[in-house]
Amino acid sequence: GRLVVFPPKPENEGKPVPATRVNETGRDITDSFAEVARTQRLAIIHYDYQKPGNTQVQGKSTYLVPVGEYVLGSGIYLDSADAAFSAYMWNSAQCVLLTMLALVLVVKLIANAIRLQVRLSLQGLQRISERVLDRQVPIWGRDEFASINRELEQTRANLAELLFLQRGSAEALAAASTQMDTGVLQVSQAVHEQHGHLNELASAMEEMSTS
Repeated sequence: GRLVVFPPKPENEGKPVPATRVNETGRDITDSFAEVARTQRLAIIHYDYQKPGNTQVQGKSTYLVPVGEYVLGSGIYLDSADAAFSAYMWNSAQCVLLTMLALVLVVKLIANAIRLQVRLSLQGLQRISERVLDRQVPIWGRDEFASINRELEQTRANLAELLFLQRGSAEALAAASTQMDTGVLQVSQAVHEQHGHLNELASAMEEMSTS
């Protein structure tokens, strides 16, 4: 087989494929090219080859694809693959770490929000139990805890209104009681005055009967 297109070394185009032993079969690489061209099936082969720009021989993996009467080969040197894999693993580890940090932050924010809602609910219940009804229950957010705090606030408002009405009734009752006390006192004074007049009248009549 001959090299039709060879980008690494265009000067080798048209020349025979360099003799290279394939690791899987132990045969020359041209036999693998011929096999792919004959069966028209994809193949992956591994062999050692001198990397361009380097004097050392490196392991290489090549994909062979049949294209009509030609065979297209494209490969990668294993050291480059190892470097790419290491970079991929490093980038993946960074992504996983950042994701875990983000999840921890989100969980912490949610936990703080729940803790705040529970504290607001407990404070509202404590103030209601202590009959402190002049302070509203704080309502923050739209979750279930906010619904609980909203119901607590409604309960506080209802209790405050009820106590206000009771206080008004008590004040009205006290005012009526004061008025009744005043009326009783006035009646008592009038009775005493009438009693005095009756005594004077009786004395006068007694004097008249005597004379």
